[in-house]
This record gives sequence, C-alpha cells and structure tokens, in this order.
Amino acid sequence: MAREKPKKNNLKLEDGTQDPPKTKKKKKVRLEDDSQDPPKKKKKKKVRLEDDTQDPPKKKKKKKKKTSSKDSAAGKSATKKWLIRGLILLALVGGIYQMQLSSQAKDIAKTYMISLAALNKLQVSCTALWSEVGIDKKCDQDLGEKAIGKYLKDVKLTIIESRSHRFTAQVQHKKGDKVFQVNKKGDLFLNTNGCLSPLRVMNPDIELVNKMANSCKTPAS
Repeated sequence: MAREKPKKNNLKLEDGTQDPPKTKKKKKVRLEDDSQDPPKKKKKKKVRLEDDTQDPPKKKKKKKKKTSSKDSAAGKSATKKWLIRGLILLALVGGIYQMQLSSQAKDIAKTYMISLAALNKLQVSCTALWSEVGIDKKCDQDLGEKAIGKYLKDVKLTIIESRSHRFTAQVQHKKGDKVFQVNKKGDLFLNTNGCLSPLRVMNPDIELVNKMANSCKTPAS
C-alpha cells in the first residue's frame, strides 16, 4: 500500500505539469486580445482630433461675419457724422446769409430815412423863408440845397415847383432807387413812376416800401 501512494503522487504531478501550459495559452490569447484593443481606441482618438480640427474654421467664418457687421456699423456712424456736419454747415451758411440780408435791409431802410429827413428839413426851411420874407419868394434849387445841409452829400435834390402855393420837391438817395416827394403842406410820398403813395412814418422798412411800390400802378392825376 505504501508503494502505491507515490504513484498517485506522480500522477498528480504529471497532471499538474500539464495544466500550466493550458493556462499560459489562455493568458497569451488574452494578451493578444488586449493588444488588439488599444489601436481601436487610438483610431477613435484620431477621428475625434480630426473632428476637433475641423471646428475652428467655422468659428473663424463667424468672426469674419462679425467684423463685417462691425465695419458696416462703423460706416453708418461715419456717414451720420458727415451728415450732421453738413447740416451744421448749411445752418451756419443760412444764418450768415440771413444776417447779410438783414444788414442789407437795414442799410436800404437807412437810405429811406435819410431821404425823408432831407425832404422834411427842406419843407420846414422853405416854410420859414416864406413866413419871414413872403410867399412870393421862391424856394429854388440853391436855397433848397443850402436848406438840407449835411444831407446833400447823400441825396440828390430836385426842386420841381419853387413857389409857395405849389411847392414840390423830390429826393433820391445816391445808393438807392426809390424816389420820395414832399408838397407845400409837408406831406411825404413814395413816387413810383408818377404814382404817389402817402407815407405815414419817417422810417419805413424795405418790406413796406416794396409793398407800396408794387400796389401803386396808376400815375397820379
């Protein structure tokens, strides 16, 4: 019985020596399987990287669109600025033009006032002459020019009738085109080609005189 036991042990050992190669083969297969997996993962990673590299150009395109919108907005703001500047310039030019017109109107109105003042002084001087010397004395051109004094340098005086009962004189400013007239009573008129328009003020403006000249079309009788 003691001899038989070692045989069993030998059989076990033999069985035990046969088992490890099987396990080694299994391990080798597993290693091979494991070694095949990483390339797949690497491929997936490569594909993902390629996908990631394709995204930035899209972002760049979006950025280009944004810059174009910014450029258009900047262009619009620039045009608005130029328009505002143009409007300001037009307003300034219009203001200067209006100032020039108003200054010219004032200058013309001043010629009217000087002409009427000269006629008024002439009539007062001639009336004083007639009261002192007599109504038979004529207030002629020489006396009339002496009577208006300083106004003679600015106006042209014309004595139409020097006798007291029909005294008539006209004055035109050297810088103007309107003719004013006075009678023996001291009434002042605007003479437009023989048509007389009575004046109630000594300092009429240009609008009033032009209106009177346009409304007066028929010569006085």
